Amino acid sequence: MPRKPPVISIRLKQEKKRRKYTIRYRVNIPDREATIEKARRLGLKVRPGGGRPTRGGEPTEWGQFVLDIENIDCTIEVNIRSGIIQFSYTSVPMLRKCVVVLEQCYVSKNGKFNLICMGPIDPLDRAFEFTTIKNQEGTGVNYYEAKVDVYQWFDPETGEYVFRLPDRDGRVILPQTNLIYVACCPTRVITIDQYDEKGNRIITGETLRWLGVQELRRITREHPRLKPK
Repeated sequence: MPRKPPVISIRLKQEKKRRKYTIRYRVNIPDREATIEKARRLGLKVRPGGGRPTRGGEPTEWGQFVLDIENIDCTIEVNIRSGIIQFSYTSVPMLRKCVVVLEQCYVSKNGKFNLICMGPIDPLDRAFEFTTIKNQEGTGVNYYEAKVDVYQWFDPETGEYVFRLPDRDGRVILPQTNLIYVACCPTRVITIDQYDEKGNRIITGETLRWLGVQELRRITREHPRLKPK
C-alpha cells in the first residue's frame, strides 16, 4: 500500500496587539458642530462617546465624541463640556501625530488651541527629564525626580537676571538681543510619597513632582526677572 504523505501543519503567529497608553489634556471648550464637521471633511471617523444610552445602545446626546484615526490605531476622545481630551495611543510619535490631527480639526469657542497636560507626566514635554527610583537603596522610599536646564542671562541696562525654561519642544528662545548669556543651571524637583500618622498614603510623590514642575513653569513665566539686592 502506498504510504500516506506526511501532514504538514503551519501555525501562523497572530500579530501581537501593541500596548495602548492613555493621557489626558485640557483645552478650551470646543465648538462641537464646527469641530465634528471639520473632522469629517478631513476624512476622520467621528462617533459619539457620551450621553445616556437608549434601549438600542445609542447615546441620546453627544456629551463627548471620539475621533478614530484608523491608519495609526489611535483614538481621540473629546469632552464637550469640560474641554478634556483623552488620547489613546501606541507610542509617543503616534501621540504627536494625534495632536497634529486634532489641531487641524479642533474649533475652539474662543479661537485658541492651548493643550495643557493633566499629568503626572507629559509625554510631549521634551524639556523635563523624569526619573523614578523605587525602594531607594533598600530604604523602602520611592524617589521621584524631574530635571530641567534653566537658562540665565544678564540685562546690563536694568541690572536684572533673566531666566528662561525650554519650551515643550525643548527649544530655548532668547528673551532679548541685548542680554548677556550667563549660564545654564540644571534644576531638579525631587519628591517622595507623603503619608499620614497612621501610615496611609496621602499623596504620591509622582503627583507632587508634577505639581512642582507646574510651579517652576509658573514662576519662570510670571517672574522671569530677578534683581539682586
